[in-house]
Amino acid sequence: MKKLMLTSIGLIFCNLSIAASPTFDIALTPDINGYYTVQMTGLDFGEGPTIALFDDFNNQVVGQPVDLEKALIGKWSKSSSYSAQPKVVEYDGGKAFQIHDFTKTGTAKIAQIEVIFPEKQSNIFISYSVVVPKGRFFAGSSKDLTFPDVSSWKFTWITDTPDGIGSTTMFNICAPTHAGKGSFLLAGNSVNHGWISVADAWRWHDKNYMSFGLLTNDLDPISGSGNVVFQLTGKKDASLITNKTSSPIFPASNTKSFDRVKFPGWFGNGDTSNFDAYYDDIYVAIGKNALARIELSDADDIERSTINMTMPVVSWTKDKIIFQIHEQNMNKLKAHYIRLYDRKNKSVTFRLPCDECPLPPTS
Repeated sequence: MKKLMLTSIGLIFCNLSIAASPTFDIALTPDINGYYTVQMTGLDFGEGPTIALFDDFNNQVVGQPVDLEKALIGKWSKSSSYSAQPKVVEYDGGKAFQIHDFTKTGTAKIAQIEVIFPEKQSNIFISYSVVVPKGRFFAGSSKDLTFPDVSSWKFTWITDTPDGIGSTTMFNICAPTHAGKGSFLLAGNSVNHGWISVADAWRWHDKNYMSFGLLTNDLDPISGSGNVVFQLTGKKDASLITNKTSSPIFPASNTKSFDRVKFPGWFGNGDTSNFDAYYDDIYVAIGKNALARIELSDADDIERSTINMTMPVVSWTKDKIIFQIHEQNMNKLKAHYIRLYDRKNKSVTFRLPCDECPLPPTS
């Protein structure tokens, strides 16, 4: 492990003013699976999340179905609500999973995986990257670089039981859903938390990093005002950041919890004959501290970032956080920034100078 002091970019975290930076101990070489271990000490980090799943598919085999048991943290619950088998593909120097099975038609072509929680939840944070690869079109579109007129793609779907998807009374929400003509919503069939400007930041044929969180009111989780968080890092200088108060998170007519999240939720309508997408860097946290997290970025300010992904945390205590970074992600960043969030979604950023990065030698 190599001990480094990082420069603090932010100032306020966990209701404390940071006068000093934490110490980072970083493994000089990755483990046999390609992950560097990073130990962060020296601050009051508050309470950490309960991570239900983290999968960057780097432990999977290209060309094979996704192995539900091989996520780095946790495991997938089932492969699909449909009959398609999600396959592992190579992309961006690493691996991802493909959501379109071109050997099937109708809804049978949707390759979906999901996480089912051991008990009902009311707080969640999910993070993932998604790309429409070169040569493919957006869901529902008959030409490249174009959003279709129709509702065509539910990127993820958080739902209360399997029956919740089509229900108007059982809680379900997509994060996000393309409603047509480049308009996007944080909405399902039972709840609508509003429009978001995804189209303005969407990056064609390259990874878009998305995250979504629901944080209920501590004192009154049912009827009190909570927070809805959405973040998209796509085109440079065009990041979308939404952190709004919503009263309440669960509408009066809805059930007040959920038990699963699906990747993707669904796609269809319009022309999907040339549509495909790859999902990667999938992270799911639950519980009252779900929004507490570590992010790896290429800029000190998220609005200037082009890469922003949530890292797998091995352990999180008041004075120490241990997390992992895959060598693929270390190697592709020219500058490394660690963005640390508390459970209320407040953040502070630290920079790791590139000449200190544990990069392998190059010719």
